[in-house]
Amino acid sequence: MIIKPIGTGSALSKRFFNNNYLIEFENYKLLIDAGSSLKYGLQAADVSYGDIDYVFITHFHFDHAGGIEELLTNNYWTFKDGKHSPKLTKFIILEPQVSNYNNLLSPGLSNQNMCYTDYMETIILSNQSTLQISSYEFEFIDTSDLHCLGMQSYGIHIKNRNTGANIIFTSDIQNLEKSSIRERINDYTVAIFQDVSFSYNPVHAFFDDILLYYPKKYYSLLYLMHYGDDIDKFLPIIKNYGMNVVQQKKDLNLL
Repeated sequence: MIIKPIGTGSALSKRFFNNNYLIEFENYKLLIDAGSSLKYGLQAADVSYGDIDYVFITHFHFDHAGGIEELLTNNYWTFKDGKHSPKLTKFIILEPQVSNYNNLLSPGLSNQNMCYTDYMETIILSNQSTLQISSYEFEFIDTSDLHCLGMQSYGIHIKNRNTGANIIFTSDIQNLEKSSIRERINDYTVAIFQDVSFSYNPVHAFFDDILLYYPKKYYSLLYLMHYGDDIDKFLPIIKNYGMNVVQQKKDLNLL
């Protein structure tokens, strides 16, 4: 499994695009989040909208969901030999997210006798479900209210069913202590993708809180993401603690 960072930056980053990822495994490509800068991040990574097989949106802030409509319309309005040949991207939607999709996409895509679901293939799951795609299992971690009060949000636990090797993707989370992230780490965990802020932030994990939440033996598993444009000045302290920083155009071969 290859983790391709389409973007690694905070919502307002000018350097790193939005924090969105393409997961490549066994001839499938799953996009985690589709922020407003998605088209620029995909272009920089030499990936087209049509390459994406599955999409999962962790939550509905613009830097994670603002590019969905453009992705859908690009894939739907494609033509081959002069004939309309739409690709319906598979969207993994948890039941509590349905209203979010309605609110976000209906104004732009519910017209011409169509609705937004005509542009996609929906896979609707309960938020307690796991999804199996080929040799991999995707379990969704409910982090609602732990990023922003009143907001639904989800992390993802991805496991190779053959080896047990697994990665944890926190998405955006501020209140680590009330999460179940730490309890999911086991001897087969190879990486934890953790958002970070180096100044106190009411919606993202403060670096000092990350140090307190994770036992030191897990520091080397941490891949920090969703950082600000000033990340360079914090690289020495990150290195000092043995943590990693996710970087654009540097794919990670994991699982």
